Amino acid sequence: MPTIDIYDATGMVAGTECSSTGEGRHDTFEESVLTHPTHADGLVDGGDPVVVGDSVGVAFKGAAAVTDLISIDQEGKWWLSCVAVDDLGNSAIARGDRIYINRTTCVLSKISNPATQLFFGIAKGILATGTTGVVAVQVHQDPNQPQTDPTYLVVSKSGNDTYGTGTWANPLLTIGAAFDLVTATRKVVYVLDGNYDEALTWPTISGVKLIGMNREFGVILSDSGEDDQVIDVTPGVQTATFEMWIENIYIDHGNAGQDGIAFDNTAMTKKLNCYIRDCGGDAASAADRFIVTTQGDTNNAIRIYWEGNNGGVEGTIYMVAGNDGNRFYATNVVLNGGLSTSAAAVAFDIRFINCTILHEGVTGGNAAQTIIACGNFSHDGAGTFAALDTADLAGSHTETVIVP
Repeated sequence: MPTIDIYDATGMVAGTECSSTGEGRHDTFEESVLTHPTHADGLVDGGDPVVVGDSVGVAFKGAAAVTDLISIDQEGKWWLSCVAVDDLGNSAIARGDRIYINRTTCVLSKISNPATQLFFGIAKGILATGTTGVVAVQVHQDPNQPQTDPTYLVVSKSGNDTYGTGTWANPLLTIGAAFDLVTATRKVVYVLDGNYDEALTWPTISGVKLIGMNREFGVILSDSGEDDQVIDVTPGVQTATFEMWIENIYIDHGNAGQDGIAFDNTAMTKKLNCYIRDCGGDAASAADRFIVTTQGDTNNAIRIYWEGNNGGVEGTIYMVAGNDGNRFYATNVVLNGGLSTSAAAVAFDIRFINCTILHEGVTGGNAAQTIIACGNFSHDGAGTFAALDTADLAGSHTETVIVP
């Protein structure tokens, strides 16, 4: 064990403890429960960074069998192999930088994405951008104890609504419980894979984000009860524009007559903006609506901005044309149930960019409402696709169709 005052990695070997006292918080686990770097024998080596659940450390010795008891250091300083990258690409490691460990590969870097990484410790040395090398790292045993109050909540099928705190180490079980804990400073809800059977009332705090942690629709939200919709968005009185985000969520409004997301701006006195990204949905029938709006406050707009690079939605999108600032903008969205608007003679801005839309599936409307459609396709529900044209926009809107 080196006894030096300056953390210079020259001549040092990865896996050598660099604490001058040898003190640290030690724990012991059977080899079988450790996640560690890959080796030919499949067993942990001494000096390996390891993960045990949501804890981290460094193995003091290697194992000869999966039943061996291995002590790990959860607070010491170690020379460890690191990669000088972060979430955006190559990034030099500087003294004091936070180092994270990949939950699966145990590679150490500055990548901090909570879906794949755990906080591991603090760098005491430096490493040039984009390189792999040995760095002195102060290991920290409690990786998910935030240094400041968290700005997020975590939901998992392995969580607990009674004892969970909404952290990565101690998640909640239901999205509804997370919504109950939303505050003005803690309003991002991360949801891990699973089927969540619960009707949701969206928080009345602006800026809440509901984010599924799997773009392949690993998070499915449904309601097997008798609720009229899976997600009810009724913000009530607001003092500023109300904004909300939904990302990577598959909404299964599978009961007959049940809607997916219902927006009601009654009494808001401010605009309602919803940003949807990479969401999909299923319906009991084509008559059921994936989105429906109620324009209780006709003096303020409801605006939906939707970017969809994955999947499609069943059921109609129905929006009331109740304010001349209303918008529905869709990019790369598959609308298997089409879109319908009320017949009011109110300006309504609708735009489809690179979407696939049910043939003759855009209905309702009024000449005061405008549709701009650029680079879209239509389908008849039986596998026939064609460039979208005015015949597909069967409503009474004023239409501009641009075919590349």
